[in-house]
Amino acid sequence: MNIIKYVLKDMPQGLDDLGKARYIYLKLGLMFNFNTSYQNTTDARQSLIFTNYKVDIKHLTSNQVICTLWSLIYSNILSYIGIENEIVNNGHKHVRFKYNNKWWIADAADQDCYSDLSRIRYGDKTISFGVALYQDRKDIIGINYEDPDMNKLSGIDKKIPFYQANIQQFESLNKELSILNGSTKSTNEKVDFMFYTLGKLGNGYYETKDFVRQLEKSYLTQEDLNKIHAVELKRTNRKYDVDIVQCIYVFENGSYSYYLLAPNLPIRKVSLSEIKYLANLGYGIEKQIPEVDYPKKFKRGERISPFYKLTRYGLSSQRSFLCYDVRQNRKPR
Repeated sequence: MNIIKYVLKDMPQGLDDLGKARYIYLKLGLMFNFNTSYQNTTDARQSLIFTNYKVDIKHLTSNQVICTLWSLIYSNILSYIGIENEIVNNGHKHVRFKYNNKWWIADAADQDCYSDLSRIRYGDKTISFGVALYQDRKDIIGINYEDPDMNKLSGIDKKIPFYQANIQQFESLNKELSILNGSTKSTNEKVDFMFYTLGKLGNGYYETKDFVRQLEKSYLTQEDLNKIHAVELKRTNRKYDVDIVQCIYVFENGSYSYYLLAPNLPIRKVSLSEIKYLANLGYGIEKQIPEVDYPKKFKRGERISPFYKLTRYGLSSQRSFLCYDVRQNRKPR
């Protein structure tokens, strides 16, 4: 796929350079996910991912990025349409571009926070696109939210149908979840209601996980949050890409409730045996799940064995769980 042509083909007419930069930023936010392999592989492979500058952005084979690749893609598209920009490398890479004689920052792939890759997908306000707070310094990433030019973004966003649809869905979800404000229900009841209301999640493991955690922080009390924990189940595929399923567990009244979170699926309440079945699909853990005698350890950089390939479809007792047997590293669409 030629990413440049794909991103630009549906760009609204009449946008100025800021509008074009904003549209491209939002479009890439829908197309790409933070790379699940990066923090779940060997140090050598992690270094290789970070320093891979030979990627042909016109023929990408994966929808997963880290800051280096995302910055390269965004910068190349801006340059293609004639917008002055530069990639800034302070250990973490982001892009600065020029508009109205000011430097603007674009930093969607910051995995240390509830990033814009997640916010764009789920319709929340972006936090890493805006006028640079320090115009004469590159070593500090900051947005000047008080700059008058920031007011232009809401008008631009209204011209972008896919983002408006996501915003409306987000507003509708928040309206439904607002019933939890001040609720006296138990933590389990609140969590069940939240996860049921969320329904099917979007793509991107980290984007999905961070979005759900943000909702928990917004609508649950600190007492509730103290009862909620999570463990990741991970597997490394043949090409060293990593799939992740999160096991969320709630401890209340002396017992545990378990849920599975994965991209493109609803959050599912499960039993102990169902959690352990994921080992048959190649998933291992680094940290124990309470009261679950899980049979497989995750080893960074170690790919699924041939034995798994021969036996997984012969295990018919949990065929409904084959929905988790999907690679999370796909071609960008």
